Amino acid sequence: MFKSAKIVLMFGVMALVSGCDVDDVTDADKLSKPTVNAGSDQLLKLPLNSITLSGSAKSFLSVYKIKTTSWSQVAGPQQLALLNADKLTATALYPATAGTYIFQLYAKDTGGRSNTDQVKIIIEPATQASAIRRMQSNTVSNEIAAVSWRYGAQNQGVLVFAALGNIDLSELKQQLNLAIEELNSAAELSLDFSQSTGGDVQTALQIIETLSQQSLPVCLQDRCSQLYAGYLSERAFSLEPHCNSVPMCVDGLLQERRD
Repeated sequence: MFKSAKIVLMFGVMALVSGCDVDDVTDADKLSKPTVNAGSDQLLKLPLNSITLSGSAKSFLSVYKIKTTSWSQVAGPQQLALLNADKLTATALYPATAGTYIFQLYAKDTGGRSNTDQVKIIIEPATQASAIRRMQSNTVSNEIAAVSWRYGAQNQGVLVFAALGNIDLSELKQQLNLAIEELNSAAELSLDFSQSTGGDVQTALQIIETLSQQSLPVCLQDRCSQLYAGYLSERAFSLEPHCNSVPMCVDGLLQERRD
């Protein structure tokens, strides 16, 4: 009988020990701090306008509620601006550089307890076809030297105008469209006429007409205008007072929109 009691006791101890498995440790961890999930890792490819970050946070003790959440960038080849960083779903804006990005979701509940989780975003370079097209675009610009492009501060797309007097208007339109396409991660387009020469009223009209076909704000001398398709055809412009050069003509056309 005593032997049977010992066997029963032994099985009881074994059951108790086996019951304290990893799941119980995990459950205990859930009770000590919020559970945070930054979402699944992502594999993306350039060009991109944004990255969507979608996470979740929960407190398993009903007495506590999630009070604060915030996203931050931990690593990556380019520092990205975060939209709605205090929400569970945020957006990382205008990634233009391939590489591995790591974002962290932080959550804190009403009990003052906090936790974090991270997500990895791998961004691959543009495809070969896109790269070839980009090379062709640069070749056209370098041969004619009328329009070039670059990124400025805070992902501002900069259109740099040069020799405008020796270029056909249809060719100018093509160059400008290619440049705008390459600036696919820009938040706005800034016009730089510091190197421009030549051109006339028709040149300025062609520039504005082409810019009207895209949706980004167009900025000149730190003043921005929102253009739209048909912008020129809907308005009667008086350019004579301020159209002695292409930059002045363009500024006058944009001024009409600002007014």
